[in-house]
Amino acid sequence: MTALFPWCCKPWTAEKASADSATEYVRSLPLSSSGHFPVFSVQERYPEDVQAPSHSRTLEPCRAGMAARSMAPNADVLEKARLQRAVKNFAQVVTQGMAVELLDEDTGAVILATLVMDRCLRLITLKLPNEERRYAMQDMIAIFRDKEFTSLVPSLSHLAPRCLAVDFSKDENFRLCFQFQDSEGRDNFYSCLKILRMSLDTAAPPDDDA
Repeated sequence: MTALFPWCCKPWTAEKASADSATEYVRSLPLSSSGHFPVFSVQERYPEDVQAPSHSRTLEPCRAGMAARSMAPNADVLEKARLQRAVKNFAQVVTQGMAVELLDEDTGAVILATLVMDRCLRLITLKLPNEERRYAMQDMIAIFRDKEFTSLVPSLSHLAPRCLAVDFSKDENFRLCFQFQDSEGRDNFYSCLKILRMSLDTAAPPDDDA
C-alpha cells in the first residue's frame, strides 16, 4: 500500500507520495479545535458549463451533460495535489534545516534558531544559540493559531496573525511559539506540520528488525 510519507527513511520520490487521502488527513486531525486548513483551499474558479466534444452531441441530453461535467477539472484532485506538493517541499526544507524565529512567551523576545527534522520526519531538533532541544513528533499534542493562540498566549496576542504555538508532552520547554514573516508562511507551516504529525498515527510502526 502506498503511503503519503516515506516512513521507510528512504529519499523522497514522487512515486512514494500519493495524494489519495491527503484531504482526509487535513480534515481529521484533532490537534486543536481548528480542523481546517484555509491556506490550501482551491482559489481557482471553473466554469459551470463545459463545452462537450463534438462527438458527444449525438448523445442523449442527460448523457451529454455527464460527459461535459467529466471534463471539468476536479477541485478535490487539485487540492490533494497542492497539499502533496506543499508537504513534499516542506519535508525537503526541514530535513536540510529551516531558519525559524521563536518567541519568548513571557518577554516577547525573538530567538533565532534552526529547525531540523530527521529523514524519517519523526524527530525535531531545534538548534538554538546556546543549546539544542529535541522533540519527538509523536509527543506533539496540539498546534494553536488565531483565536486559540491569543487565548493561550495573551502576552503575544498583538502578534497572533503571524504566530502559532506548538505543545509537546514534555515536562520542560513543552511549548514553542513560532513567528513568521506573514500569515501565509504561518499557515503553510501549520498545515504541513499538522499533516506530518497526523501521518504518524496512520503509518505502520517501523520494523525494529529491519
